[in-house]
Amino acid sequence: MSGGQPILEARSLIAGYERDINVLNGISVQAWPGRIACVLGPNGTGKSTLLKTIFGFLRPVQGEVLLAGRNIVGLPPHEMIRNGVTFLPQQPSLFPYLSVEVNLSLGTWHARRSGRDWRERIEAAYGQFPVLREKRRQLAGQLSGGQPTPRRPYLVL
Repeated sequence: MSGGQPILEARSLIAGYERDINVLNGISVQAWPGRIACVLGPNGTGKSTLLKTIFGFLRPVQGEVLLAGRNIVGLPPHEMIRNGVTFLPQQPSLFPYLSVEVNLSLGTWHARRSGRDWRERIEAAYGQFPVLREKRRQLAGQLSGGQPTPRRPYLVL
């Protein structure tokens, strides 16, 4: 792709979970502004390992991860969030027997700790996903799979 640089890039990543046993062996990927990027493959091929390495949950043995040209390997996940990068796991990570609004409130702990108004964060979520405001008193476990929950991950770069 000509003109500019990828917004997110992994170069020659080698990573794994056990010493000397690598799941990723020199993989490189790029995500460009204004384009949708996806990682496809059968179970056990390293898709989750790749994403965990890119988003800072797993440190690579070798290689680099660049965000807008800056190497971000070694940044802890909370710093990744400050840089506008987040990771939502595939499995549900909500409290199904609590309301949608309580789940959103629990997700604002970072805003509370930094002194920001957590209510503004919830309002921003409602602004992005208006259906959540309509269902704010509903149990989160009753949302359908097509509604914005961690069951349907969204990758926003």
